[in-house]
Amino acid sequence: MPTKLVDGVAVAMSDAEAADLAQRQAAATQGQSAPGTQLTFLAFLALFSPTEQAAIVTSSDAQIRLFCLMAAGSTFVSLADPRVAAGTKMLESAGLIAAGRAAQILAGQAAPAS
Repeated sequence: MPTKLVDGVAVAMSDAEAADLAQRQAAATQGQSAPGTQLTFLAFLALFSPTEQAAIVTSSDAQIRLFCLMAAGSTFVSLADPRVAAGTKMLESAGLIAAGRAAQILAGQAAPAS
């Protein structure tokens, strides 16, 4: 059974939450729009290509590292949250993701398969 963090404690997801998570992850890995805007951190990370992920996690920029920590520590990542939009656009401005990718990610679209 998948787990989630609630107040820093791992708890089992309900069957409905697990099914929703599986649907969102499948949509993200297939390059489709995810249904809704609330994603787990792993589903959010799956919207980025492996190359983008590597560039982001190895960034030495303090603001980028803070954005990653905040997203990773969240119960969910809302693509409609202005902080997520600003952080994702910051990744694009820093050249860690290609031009136009921020809009795709905020629309729930994964990177095209290489």
